[in-house]
Amino acid sequence: MKTIFSSLIVILSFIISLGLADSRQASNNIRLPVKAKSLREKPNLVPDTLFAKVGNTEYRITTNGIISWGKKSIRLNTEAWVGKIFLDTIDKKYLLVFYEEDFATEGGASVEKFDLLVRKSVWHKHIPGFNLGQPYIKSEFAYINAIGMVGKLNLRSGKYAYEFSDLYDRQKSAFNHFDSISFHNNLTYFISKNHRTKRLDTIIVDENSRQISIRK
Repeated sequence: MKTIFSSLIVILSFIISLGLADSRQASNNIRLPVKAKSLREKPNLVPDTLFAKVGNTEYRITTNGIISWGKKSIRLNTEAWVGKIFLDTIDKKYLLVFYEEDFATEGGASVEKFDLLVRKSVWHKHIPGFNLGQPYIKSEFAYINAIGMVGKLNLRSGKYAYEFSDLYDRQKSAFNHFDSISFHNNLTYFISKNHRTKRLDTIIVDENSRQISIRK
């Protein structure tokens, strides 16, 4: 088992070093929600406006949590300043929004599911942590991560299948953020490149038992 794990780490390290991990995961039944970004060539009517194109629809997101497309708009369920944000759609009927929240004195994150027809929130779920990482969507679940936190969220119910937090190791600077997620048989690897030790720290979740093991 130790030999297999070591081999996997070497392979994952090579993939991450080439910057290919995310693109290779975005295949088969795994999707990567689109990260919104600033487009300088666009006339920003509101400072720090972000844009994300999902399918054929371009969404505009303002820092006060308003998402608009064409003449339609929705508002996120937050009073915070909205920073990093990822968007994805389900069957062109629902919009998934993963976003960071800045409350001035503290940070956090959330994910919301909106019904695009009536433009109403279906559910809202808090993510216990900031430094929101790239979500991965596999089947009917979203695999999410933030500082010291990993989780698997049911996209139908908005409930966690599992959620592990308080994983941040201040002494080793471990799990300050996560760079990639990898799936192998019944194991899910949440991978974090430690910029202090230059090593890969990993949270491994057994999808059957929902037990975790930590490598750092």
